Amino acid sequence: MEAIATALIFFTIIGTMLKMSFLSTKTALAEIAAMTLFTGLMWPIAIEQSMTRISAWLADSSLMLDIAVVLSVEVILQMAYCLLSVNAETGENFGKFKRAAFAVLKYVPGLLIFPVLFSILVYAVFSFPGTDFGTIAFYVASAVFFVMAAGRIAARLIIPEPEIRTELLFIIYCIVAFLGIVTTVNGQTSAAGTSSVDMGSLIGVTAIVLLTGAAGFFLYRLRLRLKYRAKAIAGNRPDGPGNAL
Repeated sequence: MEAIATALIFFTIIGTMLKMSFLSTKTALAEIAAMTLFTGLMWPIAIEQSMTRISAWLADSSLMLDIAVVLSVEVILQMAYCLLSVNAETGENFGKFKRAAFAVLKYVPGLLIFPVLFSILVYAVFSFPGTDFGTIAFYVASAVFFVMAAGRIAARLIIPEPEIRTELLFIIYCIVAFLGIVTTVNGQTSAAGTSSVDMGSLIGVTAIVLLTGAAGFFLYRLRLRLKYRAKAIAGNRPDGPGNAL
């Protein structure tokens, strides 16, 4: 389980670096400064933790399920950014709502990076007993600043194409989603399993899925037909491109 949690921390950091590679230098430095300050100022809370308390948190199934919800929100936000980024590049059906959502999601560094930085600080405090806590926090915060800044620069240099970075970011958060399920749920579910099947509910859900799927398919076909018809009408106009001299 520790190996999976370590992998989750690693991919969260890599994903945050990739996300900041899409930002301007000033905005990225502002986010990195916020992460650095958070890491440096959280040491009074970090020293109050203990291995026993952390083990109790990890064993608390209800707390793990709550963390799984936060992780799911994180994954949804970052995947939505990736999809909107592709939509913005193609320019197809990129209306005002999508523009506003894309503008907001672009500057969201992520919800998981701050718990990850706090966990790294706690690990550093336990790893160097007898050292001044403020000194440990200073070194960890400095490492966060330089690692995040260097990672952002390396991402832009190694992968200069924004499209490839977007695809890689999407894949990384898919991995984060799978690792998060294994790490937080750990065999626990929010509802008890049952061996019986409610046929009425099953038929109702199946009917809803089929009906909404069919409605979406026919609406999509109708939309394509209207789109092609509008293009044909525009091409047949006297001043249209089809009649240009």
